Amino acid sequence: MNARDPGLEANVALLRDVVLQLGTLAESLVFVGGCATGLLVTAARAQVVRVTVDVDAVARIETIGDYHAIERRLERQGFVRDRSPDAPICR
Repeated sequence: MNARDPGLEANVALLRDVVLQLGTLAESLVFVGGCATGLLVTAARAQVVRVTVDVDAVARIETIGDYHAIERRLERQGFVRDRSPDAPICR
């Protein structure tokens, strides 16, 4: 990790916090989006990593039962669905 890149440091700290809260569920997810960008880019870059405020993850879901099961696991770990008017609808 480049210590001179505060964006990368902030994103890694956010990702670490979320992974700790997810517990073993984190092992079945792939983290993508802004929080993971700095970890995926290995070449030197001219710009610093942009700080993000969310963590995006992808899970393998094959059935509606799988979908509901992961929802229940997320709820048990303290996560709640954002139902505010501006909340994203991607699931």
